[in-house]
Amino acid sequence: MQTIFQPLARTLFDTISERVLATRPPPPPGGCAHSLFRRLDGRRHKLRRSLKMLVLDNDFLDEAQKFHILGLFCDAQRVYNGFARLAYRFRLKHANPGGADVDLQLVNKLSSFPSAQTALVFQDGAVFNFRLTDLLRLWRAGLETAHTVTPSPSHPRNPYTGRDFKQVHLYNIYFAIKRSPFAVPPQIETLFRFEMDLGRFTRVLWPVLRDRAVARYVREGDLDTLFFEVSHMVCFFEKDHGQTVDGRLQRPRKEKLVNDLRDCLRIWLQGRRGVGAPSRAPRPRVRKILTDYFKTNPYAGRRVVRLPSRQFWRFRFSTPIAYEV
Repeated sequence: MQTIFQPLARTLFDTISERVLATRPPPPPGGCAHSLFRRLDGRRHKLRRSLKMLVLDNDFLDEAQKFHILGLFCDAQRVYNGFARLAYRFRLKHANPGGADVDLQLVNKLSSFPSAQTALVFQDGAVFNFRLTDLLRLWRAGLETAHTVTPSPSHPRNPYTGRDFKQVHLYNIYFAIKRSPFAVPPQIETLFRFEMDLGRFTRVLWPVLRDRAVARYVREGDLDTLFFEVSHMVCFFEKDHGQTVDGRLQRPRKEKLVNDLRDCLRIWLQGRRGVGAPSRAPRPRVRKILTDYFKTNPYAGRRVVRLPSRQFWRFRFSTPIAYEV
């Protein structure tokens, strides 16, 4: 269908371009000439930006010429969108069904949900039916993706093909959510206002994304990695509480130490690596938490060795680690 409508659309745009050029004044002495329909399909420049730059902000056109060009532009867009909609419906009608008739949890059939709670996605010549809650979960997970504590948002992927959803798919999913009884999450609404531009979304929301990445890193991180972070934090405040962490601790004692200081580690990392908070801001709070913790748990982070009574005194003066009888 695309090969059928391309010559017709190009002929239409060439005709309109000739009409526009006939109504334009002669170029200025400096040789600055503009053409609105030079690339009307928007492959090199976005259409709205070209319209604003070449028509609305063009001082060499009077109001009547601008109004006339905008009218021709609207007519061309109306015809082009009509052909595009016709071709889309034709391809959608002859597309192959994709995916399964159940949600992504493999629990409920999609036919049991109202049509307002599902969405059709046409991708790679196949039609996939999704539950909107599954799409919301995939989209939010993609926007909150991070490598350790560094945010790296991405668009959601089709779980059946493993390919990213394109911009047109994201717009269709967004408007399906707007028509549904579900509320649009704030991060998705912000991405829509930024025209699905992940670069701008990341730059504007970097502090929020960074704090969420740190919180997720502390909540779901590997035990050995979090134990290293806790050891570094305790070592940084060693002069205040006089404690160190032994790297040869057994796994149960590592888990207890990390679980006890998980909230403190989150405050420490958000203050040091988060954007919008000075690096020295969490120090008094973290210092107080660690001091109180080691007063209550003096053997936390230290190896405890239990020895028979006859070896206790000799071991006490020869090994600088914690001991119990």
